[in-house]
Amino acid sequence: MTNELQHDEVQRLVTSGSIRSLDYSLTLLAQYCEGELIDASLYQEDDKWRYDLQLKLKKGHVIHLSIDATNGMPESTDQLPSECQINETATRRR
Repeated sequence: MTNELQHDEVQRLVTSGSIRSLDYSLTLLAQYCEGELIDASLYQEDDKWRYDLQLKLKKGHVIHLSIDATNGMPESTDQLPSECQINETATRRR
C-alpha cells in the first residue's frame, strides 16, 4: 500500500530519526546531479520510505527519481541520466 504523508507527519519521522529530511536528501543529490526541484512527495510502500522527486536538469529536461528516505540515496542508479552519475567520494560524507 502506498500512502502520501502530510507535513507534520513527515516532521515527526525526521525528528525521530526514521527518515532523513528532504533538505538532507537534496544536498546529497546536488553532489552528483544538479537541477531544480519541481515536486517532491514522501511515500511509504512495503515498509520502505521513499521520496519521489521531479527535477529539471541544467540541460532542461525533466527527470523523476525515487530516493530512499532513510539514507538519501537513489533507489536505483539505473534511473540516473548521464548528467547524474554517482562517484564514491560524493556518497561517503555523513
